[in-house]
Amino acid sequence: MVSIPGLIRNAFKSLGNILLNGIKTAILNPITNNFTKLFSVIASGFNRIFGKITDIIKTITTLFNCLMAFFIFISELFKYIFNFCIWLFIYFLPWLGQYFECAFEKIVSLPKCFFWYILECISWVVYLPFRIVFWLIDYLFNIGLEQLIHDYFWCILEDIDKFIHDEGEGSLGTGIHIIHFPDSVMDKCYNCHIKPIGKKMPSTCNLNKKYCKFINCKNGNKCISTKCNAQINQYMEKPKSEGDTETNM
Repeated sequence: MVSIPGLIRNAFKSLGNILLNGIKTAILNPITNNFTKLFSVIASGFNRIFGKITDIIKTITTLFNCLMAFFIFISELFKYIFNFCIWLFIYFLPWLGQYFECAFEKIVSLPKCFFWYILECISWVVYLPFRIVFWLIDYLFNIGLEQLIHDYFWCILEDIDKFIHDEGEGSLGTGIHIIHFPDSVMDKCYNCHIKPIGKKMPSTCNLNKKYCKFINCKNGNKCISTKCNAQINQYMEKPKSEGDTETNM
């Protein structure tokens, strides 16, 4: 037989469970779910904000890097222009002026050299039929006659001329030519004593590197280009020794 107090306790216990389940279902579960969603939304918002801040920092860093690369390039450009102007006005233009000076001297000396120019033209005209014959024989028989004459006739005469004219051991040192005009005639009518330029043109290597870093500043200044003006410099070398100060043209 069930007692009344037991029934009452069971009734209150069942009612309590119903109330707890109701509170859990109606209040706690929605709060928990909404809190999870809210946390996810907040975390996503912080991630977006952090990403924006990171992008801003990267943009500022890239801008600063590009500005620094630009100012460094401009500084190097002005430095190169300054060095180039010094080289141009102090070394190159005086060196180039030697050619104009030599040309003027040859024009002034033209009346005195006219006889020697005519004599040279006559020698070429006289020798022209022989060259035609040598060329015709080479064309017909392909024996290299003109080259043989050059190697075994003109070269031998050239060696004999140097032996008689030049000074030094194994030479007579008479100063007399046998197949060339006298030295005074060669200096006055043919030779130009052009001194070397004295200093190489300023290199563009550093300028190219700074420019390459500037145009690649967005990529972290990764630069591969190191091209220089070596092909120009090889024609404008500084003299190797003090004794090598003149060249004949």
